[in-house]
Amino acid sequence: MSLVHSIPLVSMIIQIAMTDIVFLKKDWKMCFTAGLLYIGADFLGFKAEGHPMYPIVDWTNYETTIGIFFAQACILGLMEYLIACFLQWKRSNRDYKENIRA
Repeated sequence: MSLVHSIPLVSMIIQIAMTDIVFLKKDWKMCFTAGLLYIGADFLGFKAEGHPMYPIVDWTNYETTIGIFFAQACILGLMEYLIACFLQWKRSNRDYKENIRA
């Protein structure tokens, strides 16, 4: 399970370091939405597999599980926004300032 989560993170960090990629602040909405959609995906995985995908969010208490996933979606959106702010500040030049709107 740790490889499933760490390989994309490492790949993203390498890509950011090697290219001039800049995240857009307005994309926090997409990240937040993806986090919310993951609630349904995890529930479908739970039903299909017959066991929870994660030990903490085991669907025994629906309110707690949905609350944890909602918090995760909020954190995901916030992280996207903060990383975008940092990268836009770090790599600011006139090309980016003309094309990036929050």
